[in-house]
Order: sequence, then structure tokens, then C-alpha cells
Amino acid sequence: MKNTRHYVNVKILVQLYHAIILPFFSYCCIIWGNTYDHNIKPVQRMQKKAIRLITFSDFAAHTSPSFFELKLLKLQDHIKLQTLSFMHQFFTSTLPKIFDSFFIKTSDKHNVNTRFATRTTFYVPKIRTNYGKFNIRYNGPTLWNETDERFKILTPHLFKKELTCISLSSIKFYYYCYISVFLLFIYLFLLYYCKLV
Repeated sequence: MKNTRHYVNVKILVQLYHAIILPFFSYCCIIWGNTYDHNIKPVQRMQKKAIRLITFSDFAAHTSPSFFELKLLKLQDHIKLQTLSFMHQFFTSTLPKIFDSFFIKTSDKHNVNTRFATRTTFYVPKIRTNYGKFNIRYNGPTLWNETDERFKILTPHLFKKELTCISLSSIKFYYYCYISVFLLFIYLFLLYYCKLV
């Protein structure tokens, strides 16, 4: 990609990213992706390096604007999207039969007809260790229960599309927060400098 970027446009570089780099991030990411941050950071650095190469950014440049501009998800958002897609497949009964008893509906676990039980939620098992926290049986229902109800009834394609839009919106929000803090810092610095003069 470092050599190719001088001869092709950004659109082709993004296609190369989807063809060569993204499959390595996507493959079984719901298994290896839910782990400690220090295990994920090397992969995040590789992804950010690729984004900086595509956009001809400086090696230490902030990557959130580039992710939003290229409409690409960060690694953590991608893992979350894949986990929710797996949960959506379970919810719509499109997974292989071996996964039929993988998760339990909250309405099947509790006899009392509560507000939470009437929604399309899954039972979150109690955990005592980080190993249990990183497990798909805990992580999947937790993310699913936090998802808006109106997205759960969508088709798989629309479900992924809506969640991708939400993730990109959050990247845009953090980018604007970063810019606002930076401008505030400049304003305070100039104000302090003017008082000294």
C-alpha cells in the first residue's frame, strides 16, 4: 500500500484496504477481539498505520477524521458490529443448529412478566472473572440488550448498515470534541499571552 498509493486514487486504496487488510481484522474477531486492551493495541496500530498511508497523513496524525472521511470503522467498532451481527443471526434463527441453545431469552428465564422480559432481550449470565467477561455468551447478550429495539427487527443488511452509521456518527462526535478542546486550548493560550504582553 505504501508503494501503490503514489499511483492510484483514494477510492482504489480503500478497496485494497477492504480486500487485503480488513479480512485479517474480520476473521473470528468476535473470539479474539474481546480481550484485554494491550492485546488489541498492536492490531489497532496496524490499522491506523494503513489509514495514515491511504490519506498521506503524518505518522503521528490523529486518525478519527480519516476514519470518518473514508467511512471506515475502527477496530473496536468493527468487533462490536460483528458481535451484534452474530446476535442478530441468532435472534432471526439463521445460525447453524448447534447454536440453538447458545443464548437464553430473558422471557424464558424469568416467570415474572417484567418490562425487561417483554423486550427482545437475552439473559446475561453472572460472571466472576475477566475470562467470563470476554466470553461471547456474556459479551453478546450485553451488547444486544443495549441495542435499540427498532434495529433488532431489521433485515441483516439494514441492521449492519444502521449500526455502521451509528458508529461513524460517534467517531464524528469524538472528532468534533477533539477539535473543540484544541481550539479552547489555543484561545486560553492567546488570552494568557495577551495578558503578559
